[in-house]
Amino acid sequence: MLSYVLWTLPIDAVCLLAVFFQMRRIGKPIETYRWSIQVHRADAPLASSARLSIRRDPSLRPEDVTDVYAETVADPFLLVDDNLTYLFFEVYNVVTEKGEIGLARSRDGEDWTYDRIALAEPFHLSYPQVFKSGSAYYMIPESVADHRVLLYRARNFPYDWEVEKVLLEGDYVDSSLFQYGGRWWMFSGSHQGTHLFLADSLDGEWKEHPQSPILRDTMNNARPAGRVLVHEGRIYRYAQHGEPYYGHSAYRFRITELTEQSYREEAGELVLEGGAAPWNRAGMHHLDQQQLDSGEWLIAADGHSIRVTPYLKWRIRRLRLRLYVRWGGRPSRRRAIRPRSGGMGSRAGK
Repeated sequence: MLSYVLWTLPIDAVCLLAVFFQMRRIGKPIETYRWSIQVHRADAPLASSARLSIRRDPSLRPEDVTDVYAETVADPFLLVDDNLTYLFFEVYNVVTEKGEIGLARSRDGEDWTYDRIALAEPFHLSYPQVFKSGSAYYMIPESVADHRVLLYRARNFPYDWEVEKVLLEGDYVDSSLFQYGGRWWMFSGSHQGTHLFLADSLDGEWKEHPQSPILRDTMNNARPAGRVLVHEGRIYRYAQHGEPYYGHSAYRFRITELTEQSYREEAGELVLEGGAAPWNRAGMHHLDQQQLDSGEWLIAADGHSIRVTPYLKWRIRRLRLRLYVRWGGRPSRRRAIRPRSGGMGSRAGK
């Protein structure tokens, strides 16, 4: 009804209404989420009853991104290869107002060096699950703005990512791929809940599981919160908990039965939540875990704080940055990320 009324109004009246509603917002504050990333070594993954405990500042902040103006860094995914650890993550570009995929490197999993934006598209990207299959490097970023789930392949890892295959058509978010029982599986979120797909091979035909959607609660525990963990014969999926607000916490679910026809999981356990530190006080919503040759684990997680800014100040800052970039301005090239003090590990119990 409202769209019909606006359609029938003269264009001048519509413009006046738009100005009126913008003017109403000028004096009001706006909440912005500032996400950062923490990476640390741990003796064990966040399986069983383990729960993440944060005891230090983040490893990567928005200001560590040096080639675009970043408002947030989130959704970290790790890949360990040839004695180097690569960290792929979402960078929210203030100027373009969309997500792009950033890249950082480390030799020890502690000290990180930001590299560059590794992948950018005309549409928003996030949640860049990166993995190696055979000798090839792949990535499945969230591309719901393009209404497809896209499989990218690196022609010159860790750069030069090209679309290898369209896995799914539709509005799916945070698709999480894993192998189990000789098949490929994938969880994907949507407005209907959590979907489960399977295929005999990565480039094969993907079909939806008979019990999909496995969960229909779109606010709690339906949207994936990181890579599925297959550890010691057990499978764990991680999911975001969106109450009382987005990015509040994440839960772990142990999958007890997974076949072509059946799916079962246990009740979830809290695994991520906001801490006392300013950088993650408002909540945490994503983690990734990779085992090293030493037997230790690297765990990457993100967290956020909420900043309240006057709307006019927030809007003017964005406009100034866009004009600055249009006139040839670039961020400073501060590539080395200083190590942070303290540590992050896992603790037993809820």
